Amino acid sequence: MLQRKSMRRAARRLWRARSLAAAVVSLVLAVALALVVSPSVGVYAQTGTREILAEYQNLTIRIDGKTIIPKDASGATVYPFVYEGRTFLPVRAFANALGCGVSWDDPKKAVSIVTSGGGSPSYGTPVKKGTTERVAVEYANITVSVDGKKLSVTNEPFLFKDSVYLPLREIADALGCTVDFDTATNVIDINLPKIIVTRAGEFSASDLVFTVDGKPLRLDDDISVATALFGAPTGFEEVESCAYDGMDKFFTYRGGDILVSTLPINGDLICAVDVFTDAVKTGNSITVGSSLEQIETAYGKDYTLDGGVLIYWAGPRGNPKTPQLYFTLDDDGVVLNFGIFNGKSAG
Repeated sequence: MLQRKSMRRAARRLWRARSLAAAVVSLVLAVALALVVSPSVGVYAQTGTREILAEYQNLTIRIDGKTIIPKDASGATVYPFVYEGRTFLPVRAFANALGCGVSWDDPKKAVSIVTSGGGSPSYGTPVKKGTTERVAVEYANITVSVDGKKLSVTNEPFLFKDSVYLPLREIADALGCTVDFDTATNVIDINLPKIIVTRAGEFSASDLVFTVDGKPLRLDDDISVATALFGAPTGFEEVESCAYDGMDKFFTYRGGDILVSTLPINGDLICAVDVFTDAVKTGNSITVGSSLEQIETAYGKDYTLDGGVLIYWAGPRGNPKTPQLYFTLDDDGVVLNFGIFNGKSAG
């Protein structure tokens, strides 16, 4: 018990140290960027405003049988529409509904999707719109990438009401889903892959997820997701943040078996999870008591090992802003505890 308490305290210290390091890195990057001459504006394949005919057709979208309410970046409901025989929806609305994270780089006109780090879908009764409207959309040579890989799309993305639109089927294909459209009911069914398997010996951002009784827990989920999985917190602590104005929060579950952290800048969205029990597993079924050999079989040998802490980096190594999956090992290479950390949330 004393060893477990010590490891929990170490996890909190590690999180605070990472937050401080991330703030320092952000400051250094800001200074560096201030010294860089702004690049010239690129030549776009297609730019300018075009008027199109959007047919709203009272469409309903379901994911594995559940009706979703698509939302834009501000949380407002958005409606799919048909244009030239294709159903269009904002990239963010669809990706967020699948639990993916989405960011927009306005100067580069680039949408980045990461297959982890998103929140939970908004389910509810169908929200429909049945009008036909002529609307103005803007083309700006927009690019879309998934986990850092640029998509090669047939239909060029466009902006409408500050959201980037693509045909729903193209986004679904990029994220490994299939689409069925029932023309009689105007219901679009999105079918998730029944089995998601990470190839042995490889690691990517999609591995930054834990499973609890078959249910996922991801970075950037609301803290309420953890509470739904683990029950009410058995402990709570607030510590003045090293990197931001406000308090870092630490929620303890199941008597100290799980420690979940949030930041003052993102409300109560999860930025780190530390696990001290075999009741929680990684997406590839690694847990407390697993061996180094099992870890390497699941995720490969592209990791760093320092002081008994093994780290897989979902991006540049050694950068505190890089999301991480990590394992604390004993002298025999057996997992004592493990966790995920969203460096991107740390500034």
